[in-house]
Amino acid sequence: MQPPTPIHDTPVNVTPPMTTPDRRTGLMVFGIITMVLGGMLGMMAVMAPIGALMTAAVPSPSGYQAPPVMWRNILVAILLYLGTAALLIWAGLGSVRLRRWSRPIMLIVYWTWLLSGIAAMAFTAFMLPDMADAMRLAIAQSSSGGPSIDLPDVFIWIIVLFIVAFQLVLGVILPAVFVWFYSQTDVRLTLEHYQPTPDWSDRTPTTVLGVALGLALGAACVPFGLLYPALPLFGHITTGWSAAGIWVALGAMLAVLALGVYRQRTWAWWGTVLLSIVGAASSIITFSQVEFIEMYRHMGMSEQELDMLREYRALSGPLVNVFTAAMTVAWLIFLVAIRKHFGAAALSSTTR
Repeated sequence: MQPPTPIHDTPVNVTPPMTTPDRRTGLMVFGIITMVLGGMLGMMAVMAPIGALMTAAVPSPSGYQAPPVMWRNILVAILLYLGTAALLIWAGLGSVRLRRWSRPIMLIVYWTWLLSGIAAMAFTAFMLPDMADAMRLAIAQSSSGGPSIDLPDVFIWIIVLFIVAFQLVLGVILPAVFVWFYSQTDVRLTLEHYQPTPDWSDRTPTTVLGVALGLALGAACVPFGLLYPALPLFGHITTGWSAAGIWVALGAMLAVLALGVYRQRTWAWWGTVLLSIVGAASSIITFSQVEFIEMYRHMGMSEQELDMLREYRALSGPLVNVFTAAMTVAWLIFLVAIRKHFGAAALSSTTR
């Protein structure tokens, strides 16, 4: 008679071997890099007020009136750095822990990063001829009343090209690598292998989830608009309490649309399309009649800062409206492409 098998010899919670390449190491590496990026942003949040205090403490050259430190700008920078840092650390930790939700969140974060970087590079390309003049003005303002600083043109252009190269690496190449990695089928299968149970992110297609999170982020940023109560409104720049009221109403609409989009409601899709068209039309009409730099004046920028912006002649022409129109058209095409995930059509859609 065979003795019973000891209980401790019975395998418990043994994960079966994968039939596809295991991307666990890559998920951990990319997750750690993302957390490091978040940590760096957290450090920048700490350094922002320290840098402002040090700048204010350094005596200015005789005859040079330094612009006052705008503490609301520092507050906004701190909150943006901390918010982005928390998002990156959370997403990176999910990737390291092999959570299914980490993949769609990473794709949303880095696709947004990549597309923003491409748009910024395109805008920079148009403003490149004016960047050297703006830098010369900045140097002249900083040396007013003190020793004259006259850098050769070649040095100015080296600095400009270094800035552009840094923008290319950080804003385009880096996020493109992350998008490539998390878009791989093996990565998705690896996460599904180590967490077989569906997660909250599986309820909604990644594209729809990205729109919902973007709308929610817009609602969360409304307090920043209240710090700068100014916004373009069909031909003029509205300020004060009127602008604050519009910001609050806009925040409420964005929050409602975010929830509706996440639940894949048809009315939320139509509301997002309508709000996008109205917002773009208001901006284009306004900046066809009012100089774009006036927006910054109403937001409280100093004359010195406005003078530097005026060096970018593209900001005084139609470029702003052209970019607004182009980005709006691209956004509407994207919304049309994901229309199948809303309403009754969403029941037959399984794309993630």
